[in-house]
Amino acid sequence: MKMRVLLLLLAFLLSLGVVHGKAEFYIIDVEPKVVEPQNVYNMTIKIKNLAPDYALYLRAILDPEHVSPINVIGSGERFTRKAKEAEESGLYFGAVLQNEEIVLNYTVYVKDVQEGVYSVPLLLKWKDKNMHDLSQILYMGIFVKGSVDIGIAGVETSPREIKAGEDNVKITVGIVNTGDIELENVEVSAELEEPFKQSFSNADQSYIGTLRKGDEKKAVFYIDVDERAKPMVYTIPLNITFRDSRGNWFSVVKHVKIVVEPKPIFEIVEVHPKTVKTGESVKLLIKIKNVGYEQAENVDIRVIREPTQPFDYEKNSDYIGTLNPGEIGSGVVEFSVDRDAPEKEYRLKINVRCVGDREAGDTNVYTQELQAVINVVSAKEEQSSKAIYGVALAAIAIIVILFVVKRRK
Repeated sequence: MKMRVLLLLLAFLLSLGVVHGKAEFYIIDVEPKVVEPQNVYNMTIKIKNLAPDYALYLRAILDPEHVSPINVIGSGERFTRKAKEAEESGLYFGAVLQNEEIVLNYTVYVKDVQEGVYSVPLLLKWKDKNMHDLSQILYMGIFVKGSVDIGIAGVETSPREIKAGEDNVKITVGIVNTGDIELENVEVSAELEEPFKQSFSNADQSYIGTLRKGDEKKAVFYIDVDERAKPMVYTIPLNITFRDSRGNWFSVVKHVKIVVEPKPIFEIVEVHPKTVKTGESVKLLIKIKNVGYEQAENVDIRVIREPTQPFDYEKNSDYIGTLNPGEIGSGVVEFSVDRDAPEKEYRLKINVRCVGDREAGDTNVYTQELQAVINVVSAKEEQSSKAIYGVALAAIAIIVILFVVKRRK
């Protein structure tokens, strides 16, 4: 009799152990497993009850403490009416039995974070058969894949206003990491074309190094501007090469705009006389033309005295006035040529000075050096040549007269 009672009690206790076992959930699948910052996704989470007991009134709350970069849009709670169906509405739940699965759907927004694997909690709350409150926290790993992007933050030039013919113009470009992951070995090269060229070797290259997310560093270039550059907005391509933290290499092209402002530019169109004699006093006419794209005011010319040249200047400068684009102006300088000056070609340095178009707001003073070429010949040789020429003419005249007289006889 006692043995029978003990057996019945043991069976009852075993049955209690089975009936009162807790439900235990596991995550079976999550989609998507890889997301990108600042994007919206429909996230599906599949969980399964692997315990022998069942769960009632199951509620699932995704990231209740907001500790992960996954933000739920709308309510974070999800309920189920039946064990195998997940729905947002409804407060009554059927029993979630052993080995039964539940699918939870969330609309989520991924925060702007660094690349990496983030642990996202899922809080489950339910009641057992005795209506006791139970809970469990499950964790899922979500890989936030950072995007790779790089951009231009700004452009500065020194001088601020770039003119044709200027050298060593400094261009500073802000390069910013606008992506989500660190960039390494960042190098920028300026693809220069006419009317630009590098001021010195490798002046069109700039090494930046590492750019963390959101970092900005400066790329610096030095360029020369052609003397005949048209005033306009020019686009310079920048080739940017870099490597991301995964070891992948990238090459992207960005563009910066450079404005070349107008200015007066001159060239000599006539010099008279081109040949002068030793010992002669000369009034040299010099005509210059404004071939630039801006009016020039208060234009004057000045010959730079060279100690090695055999000229003594009585007047080495002259005022021309205002020259509009395409106009020609004249100036005269006066000098005497040394009597023993070597016979050869001489290049006079002509300094042209003017002010920009003040009505257009340009009060800059511009200077430009030109060259006027003249030849020096000996005055004695010219006199000797004239004498020979005279004798030759006289001889021809005598021959003609004798011929005429002879025919008359």
